[in-house]
Amino acid sequence: MIRRPTSLDGLLRLFLGEGAEIVLGDLDEEWPGRVAEFGEGRARRWYLRTMLSTMGTLGVQGRGMMGSRDRSSGAGWVHAFRYETRALVRTPVWSALAVGTLATGMVFATVVFSMAEAMRTDVVPFPDADRLFVIRESNGQVGAVADPTLRRLQERAEVYQAVEAWSGPIDQNLSRPDADPTVVGVARVTSGLVPLLGYGVVAGRQLVIEDEDPGRERTALISHAFWTRSFGSSPDAIGATVELNGLGYTVAGVLEEGARLPQRRQADGADLWIPVQRTADLALDPGLRYQVVAKARPAVDRADVLAAASQTMEELRRELDQWRTDPSWHMEVDPLPDLLQGDGVQAMAALGAATALLLLLGAANLVALTLARLQARSREFVVHTALGAPPSIALRRLLAQNAIVAALAAMAALGVAVWLVEVVRTANPTWIPGAAYARLGVSETVATVLAAIALSLGVAVLTSRLHPHVQHAASLLRSRGPDPKWKALGRSLVLVETALVVTLAVGAGLVVRSLSELQSIDVARAMENRMVARINLNSSTYGDSESVRGFTDQVLARMKGVPGVTAVAASTSPPFSSAGWNFVVVEGRDPSEGQLPSTEIEEVTPDYFSVLDAPVVSGRSLDRSDFGDGSEKVVVVNEALADLFDGDALDRSLNFTGGPTLRVVGVVRNSPAGSLSEAPGPRLYLADMDDAFPWTVRTRWFIVRLSDDAPSAPAMEALHTAVAEADPAIPLHPPRRLLDLRGDLLEEARFRSIMFAVLGFMALLLGAAGIYGVVSHTLGSARRETGIRLALGATRARVFSRTVAAEAAAVAAGVALGLLAAWQLGHLLAGFLFGVSPADPTVYAVTTLGVGLVAAAAIVIPAYRSATADPVASLRGE
Repeated sequence: MIRRPTSLDGLLRLFLGEGAEIVLGDLDEEWPGRVAEFGEGRARRWYLRTMLSTMGTLGVQGRGMMGSRDRSSGAGWVHAFRYETRALVRTPVWSALAVGTLATGMVFATVVFSMAEAMRTDVVPFPDADRLFVIRESNGQVGAVADPTLRRLQERAEVYQAVEAWSGPIDQNLSRPDADPTVVGVARVTSGLVPLLGYGVVAGRQLVIEDEDPGRERTALISHAFWTRSFGSSPDAIGATVELNGLGYTVAGVLEEGARLPQRRQADGADLWIPVQRTADLALDPGLRYQVVAKARPAVDRADVLAAASQTMEELRRELDQWRTDPSWHMEVDPLPDLLQGDGVQAMAALGAATALLLLLGAANLVALTLARLQARSREFVVHTALGAPPSIALRRLLAQNAIVAALAAMAALGVAVWLVEVVRTANPTWIPGAAYARLGVSETVATVLAAIALSLGVAVLTSRLHPHVQHAASLLRSRGPDPKWKALGRSLVLVETALVVTLAVGAGLVVRSLSELQSIDVARAMENRMVARINLNSSTYGDSESVRGFTDQVLARMKGVPGVTAVAASTSPPFSSAGWNFVVVEGRDPSEGQLPSTEIEEVTPDYFSVLDAPVVSGRSLDRSDFGDGSEKVVVVNEALADLFDGDALDRSLNFTGGPTLRVVGVVRNSPAGSLSEAPGPRLYLADMDDAFPWTVRTRWFIVRLSDDAPSAPAMEALHTAVAEADPAIPLHPPRRLLDLRGDLLEEARFRSIMFAVLGFMALLLGAAGIYGVVSHTLGSARRETGIRLALGATRARVFSRTVAAEAAAVAAGVALGLLAAWQLGHLLAGFLFGVSPADPTVYAVTTLGVGLVAAAAIVIPAYRSATADPVASLRGE
């Protein structure tokens, strides 16, 4: 055997010191292969070039590293950051992957954190919020407080520091001499509500208790937005008169900007806050109902508030005849923050869990990327150490590298998060209270930067501990195959990434399928070519049902014969939405057996069902003979209400508590109402709402059906003209397509599905990249082993199958673990699913198949490339 030349060994030892032994060991192993392949002459020339190149390159680096011994710690870190910055620039692919991996998780974490922070601080912005409680009278189906109860609660000074209330806001007509009538939101409030909520006025005065006196001049507070919009922020607004539904109100003050009622839906804000006006006799106003918020005295807890409220109800039962005699009536007390945040806590928990999983997936990918880069640079770190660099050189360089990655990822995440937060604000999903207030402020920005740095540096420290050769660097330079510990670590990463991908993908699949189930509800036919528009009639002019019906009939008559209009009808609520309700006594059911069922009630005109193509299951619909004072009181009910009867509902009777007897003449199919995710409840349709309520409902929705080719604009202009001719003081709300109402019902579910679908897609993308990277690096470090196997006669098919089987086992274990975690996530999402079980087998099967195919591709591609590589080239490369 021809021996390797040793003429330059001494010079190398003199030049490099202890580091020379590492280089000479490499030459000893490489020399036989060079002689066998190229001959002795070319092998000697290779030896000479290698020695001179090593002494020249490492000598320069050695002097730099030796010089670093004398540097201060600060200067050493500066040098490390400069060095790693250049290194990241030289490897743009790795840098982009590392930054993108970390930024992806940080984007969603930042957006979710901003929503959670808004829900915590902006949903309940009231002072002493921990002492604010919402009090309700409830029978299990309705919760509010009647006027007698409110006034008695206000007398319990030993428990409550203040008890205030409001009702609404509701739309009312605003008339001004210099402008067309418009619609504004009006809330009736007790005089102390605004100070209780911590709001002041920027002009004028607050409401006072005297404003609640019915004999006093009617006053109102106006919102800051209304002041700006209608008065141009002029101080002349104070003392001005605004006319609501024909009644004049004097502007007493302007609320500060941002003042709002303590309710979840802020979209229906109040433009005017007018004082309630109540009589002195408790027994005269039992029908007035309010939302009540009480501020408890210090050291008074929820139990004390509930006990005082329950005692109040018992006192009123003894004092007032027929007051809450049904034993189902009771008092309920909830902390105001809990009520306002509601299901948002569960929603944020689900989003937070999904985001945390995505962040963990990104961290796992960053671990794999960092380990791969550390493996590739280990020789560099070893030589630097041998040339006099401190032992911590690898960790210092690793920390500097990941700190730069973290800074770049944080900037990228913040840039995308600014856009996503604005998307959330615009969409304003009500299932996340406070989404409209989400913002990227200082705290969110600092949290994102610190989280990215902490996560990235944590990965650096972890990988420095996990890497098999950092502590014994010299062994790396002599190794010729993949370390068994690296193989085990790589398969562990594959398992973890697969589990995380499956978990997120199943959660996304459940939510997306839930949206599909919602969209499959067959109400589209009744919504095509239909337009709706609303009006509110002035109570001063339309004080009884006869005048309301007369106005409605005038408008409908004027719409007859309008080109393009095939039918028109009116109702007291829009189709496919919630309506007013009352308790109902059904023939054949004993009211003493339990609570009276409640039903939604809608007053409709004769053509209502034909306009909507609503099929009558049995009996008939309402016709013109059913309308009029001398007509028999009849109703049409939906299938849900018909099911309450014992047997066939036709020609059976029902009545409202204390109201007239109504005969059922028809049954129509159920239709979605209020929420597509809830099963339709009992509902009835009648000709006169006075049969259901002791007061007149003055809201009317006009539904116009157009021919297939008719444009909507002329018909809606005709409707506007018809309303103006019937009464010029009545404004018409902007018309809308009926399909848009269904779109409103689906909007929240669609937004939720998009969020989880994007999370699932990003998880799949990151998981595929991570698995591919780990497997590629593992097989790349095993090129010599693979080349030897092929050289010794192993078939490529055997090498390929062996490699795939080893990695597939890790994927299978990850899928099993991910399915268990997905089952837990599914139950967390249960409240947001419609028609889909949290353990839906179809979603689980499709998701598992999809993730399995993606993982298989991420394994097969590098395995095939490794198995088909030239064994001679593999050995030569080593």
